[in-house]
Amino acid sequence: MTIFLIFSLSFNMTNITYPETRKQNIVDTIFGVAIADPYRWLEKIDDPEVKTWIEQQNKLTRNILDSLPYRNEIVEELKSLFNLTTVT
Repeated sequence: MTIFLIFSLSFNMTNITYPETRKQNIVDTIFGVAIADPYRWLEKIDDPEVKTWIEQQNKLTRNILDSLPYRNEIVEELKSLFNLTTVT
C-alpha cells in the first residue's frame, strides 16, 4: 500500500504524451453480434510498425519509471515484499 501512495503523491499523470495508436475499422460478426477490433493490427508483433509502437511505449514507460523521485525506495520495498522463503 505504501508503494502506491508514494507513486500517487510523487507523479503527475496529466503531463504524459502517449504515442499515437492508430485504429482500423475492423468489425467481425460473431453469432449475429458485431464486435469491433480497431487494434487488431497490434497482434502482428513482427510487423515493423508494431515494433516501433512497442518501442515508443517502452520508452515512455521507462522515462516515467526512471523519473520517480522515490524509485529506489519503491524497488527496495518491492524486493522485501517478494523475497519470500520457500518451505519444501
